[in-house]
Amino acid sequence: LFRTLEGFVRARPDLLVRHAPLLHQYLTPHDAGGKLNLEQSQLTGSIANIYHCVLPYMTPLPATLVKYLETDLPKLVRNSPSMHLIVASVRCFCTLVRSVCRSQP
Repeated sequence: LFRTLEGFVRARPDLLVRHAPLLHQYLTPHDAGGKLNLEQSQLTGSIANIYHCVLPYMTPLPATLVKYLETDLPKLVRNSPSMHLIVASVRCFCTLVRSVCRSQP
């Protein structure tokens, strides 16, 4: 489902802007050790890619979402079992930084 949504968002990111903050719950690992298995890693990578596409269209950026992403994306890089998730998380974090800097007066 999230891979389909990821493909859709690449084509029309503006249509998901309103719903993007709801996806954060899938970005945060919920198991005890914070480590992700391969399936969770793929899901989380898809969510990070969705945010990468949608963040530039979110104006203004919700402060709570920025706070969550600033906290969770570095954790994903640190605990990632796959290079796919590391790439998606770093790319999403870079987009977040650009979006925050752009929205600041």
